[in-house]
Amino acid sequence: MKAAAFVTTLNGNASLLDYTVTWAAGTDDYPVVSAFVIATGIKSFKIGDVDGVIDQDAKTITVELPAGTDVTALPPTIECYGGAEVSPASDVAQDFTNPVIYTVAGSITYTATVNVPASGWDGTTQTEPSAVDGVYQIGTPEELAWFAAQVNAGTGAAYDAVLMADIDLNGQEWTPIGNSSK
Repeated sequence: MKAAAFVTTLNGNASLLDYTVTWAAGTDDYPVVSAFVIATGIKSFKIGDVDGVIDQDAKTITVELPAGTDVTALPPTIECYGGAEVSPASDVAQDFTNPVIYTVAGSITYTATVNVPASGWDGTTQTEPSAVDGVYQIGTPEELAWFAAQVNAGTGAAYDAVLMADIDLNGQEWTPIGNSSK
């Protein structure tokens, strides 16, 4: 579609802010509008400074918040296409201990889930780290605990590892790695 035809098509519709435009290759090497659909539903979902990830097909919203965040009274800021109303309303605190259902324009429902990682290592959980060229890549307390258990078991196996991050043991008791006096 050439510039003049494109502008004519756009001017024949309402505000562009809430439309989804699908393009296709035209016969004269110019793109043509193959679909021009009014967008509906939730446009943005934010808790504090964290933007939610909206899956428009599945009608889900996922927000990843920092460890230790209290999820029992969080007020998300929600913007809907076309200025539609949402219930529960934007900026009203919700308990995200379980997913919260949001309804837009009385009929479009989204499931919003807030994920918060565990506050810290529990002192017992062990996870085998991944290995690259035979070298374990240790980046979590759980991986370090697994590595320590393998070395301290004294099976005689050789283990190579590299620390990939600073590791916070969350104040848990720690047994040093290795039991040799050498």
